[in-house]
Amino acid sequence: MAVAPYIQRQIEQITSEAVIQKRVERKFIGAGSLITGGSDLQVGAKYYTFPVFNVQGRAALIANNAFDVGSVDAFVSERTQNIELLYIPWSVNFTEQEHANFAGIGSIQGYSIPIAIEAMYNRIDEMGYVGEPTVGLYGLANNPNVATVTLPNDGTGATTEFANKTPEQVLRDMNSIANATSRSTLHAYNTKLLAVPPSVWDQIVNRILSASGTTQSVLTTFLQNQEQMDGTTKVHIAPGLEWAGVGGTPLIIAYNDRPDYVKYLKTGMKRRPLHQNVEGTKSAMYCYTGGILIKQPLSLLYITGAS
Repeated sequence: MAVAPYIQRQIEQITSEAVIQKRVERKFIGAGSLITGGSDLQVGAKYYTFPVFNVQGRAALIANNAFDVGSVDAFVSERTQNIELLYIPWSVNFTEQEHANFAGIGSIQGYSIPIAIEAMYNRIDEMGYVGEPTVGLYGLANNPNVATVTLPNDGTGATTEFANKTPEQVLRDMNSIANATSRSTLHAYNTKLLAVPPSVWDQIVNRILSASGTTQSVLTTFLQNQEQMDGTTKVHIAPGLEWAGVGGTPLIIAYNDRPDYVKYLKTGMKRRPLHQNVEGTKSAMYCYTGGILIKQPLSLLYITGAS
């Protein structure tokens, strides 16, 4: 059945608005919802360098008027990381535009832009999670310098999954996750944020600690406990972590989003017309990225086995 031009325009407008609304509502890692984004890249450069500080020290208890003070040695090493171009082109020829005008749709270019923006955000998000290891770029979820731990296998059937554990066991595991970095680094680093996949989010939000005489969820009780000890302040739901672990398994990340610890190096997204001739027009959406910069890998921790 043919669609009247007015109805067709309304359909296209609704579709375009839905794409834009989806882009606004989604929490992209590249938009700063999980970690700070930065534009410290020199556009046109092929790589950037940054210092990594390794500190080793010995603290000493000293008596009054004594001189046996502790000692600290700091070693600085320089790392190099690539800069890559993310690029999404599209073209519109005059014949296609004439057909669109005849159908009452209007400018194809106008509808292409939000779709290209959505596609670019998806790619930036994917790069933020897992990078592109083939060109030396790593993401938040697969940096080789970050330690990985597995949850206790004391669930039903000797499993680690939250779904097979009591709410009290899940709360215990969450507290252990939040405190693990502080314990392992002798309080040099503290976890402030947890990024969890949707399957874990469902477990900590919907499980009620009824056996403990409360009607609160695991998540609510966990955040209250952490607030009392100035610990983890937020738990983010991160869809990309559902398959970011080894072998495509779910992954939890405990971290601190201080920009001197971890940062997403990327430029802002730009649109540029490439050419216009008798055949039509061609444009591109692009940005430069250096992947996730982790200067302090001990401040992060990967946790597997929750789902």
